[in-house]
Amino acid sequence: MDGNKRFRVNEPGVLCQQFDQEVAVVHLATGNYHSLSGIAAEAFLILGSAGASRDDVVAELLLRYDTSREVIEKDLSVFLEELQSQRLIVPAREGAPRVIKAVTERPQPALPIRPRRSRPSTTCKSCFYWIRSMTWA
Repeated sequence: MDGNKRFRVNEPGVLCQQFDQEVAVVHLATGNYHSLSGIAAEAFLILGSAGASRDDVVAELLLRYDTSREVIEKDLSVFLEELQSQRLIVPAREGAPRVIKAVTERPQPALPIRPRRSRPSTTCKSCFYWIRSMTWA
């Protein structure tokens, strides 16, 4: 995956809302509901409606977490591909402004990151994962 290609949340067809340590994402056309937690939630929020590249997200996550660039790049690439396949993110339009909040200190995770399973579930390696995905009938 090209590290400079920018992506954004697929608005208005995708809605997201942050609740404490979780981000709820609903794809209105498919009726699929996804719940993101931990680094996955942060990565999704960094993309936002303005968009960011994989390299932008990696740089921001490196400021927040004590882990290697290689681990974040590998896992983030898998996560972004999954978001694209679910049509939750789309390429950002050329010339759109980059909006990334500056972080002055690295937050510590409140709880260990543990995936909870519900049917169906997609799990990415390492720290990026879906907590649960379901379709509204």
